[in-house]
Amino acid sequence: MKPHKLDLRAVAKKQADDLLELARSMWSEDEALSRRYVHVARQLAMRHRVHLDPRAYCKACGVPYVSATLKVRQDRANQTVLYACRKCYTQRRIPYTRKTERSAQAGLDRQPGSTKIRRFKKQKE
Repeated sequence: MKPHKLDLRAVAKKQADDLLELARSMWSEDEALSRRYVHVARQLAMRHRVHLDPRAYCKACGVPYVSATLKVRQDRANQTVLYACRKCYTQRRIPYTRKTERSAQAGLDRQPGSTKIRRFKKQKE
């Protein structure tokens, strides 16, 4: 990838994060403007192929997650955190794992479902 592309991605990520933070701060004053900031941040991230934090906004209605619009529950059986939007009642499950002593020493931070199974064909002799 060209060096200037990496710089554009970093700038786009910073601007999108700033817009999401601005949307959270503006939520109590103007809901429509706050949703617009989230919409612009999503467009910017999609255009430059940058990932946004899934815990920052509701994908369904475009509301930034603030304490008035968010309900969080932890599901230990499935190792997920449930984010529920209080505007449109959409629920999202985001996986998590706790760091164990062994994985911290080895430097492993593995998310559930992120392991890839590789199958090799037997070579003919």
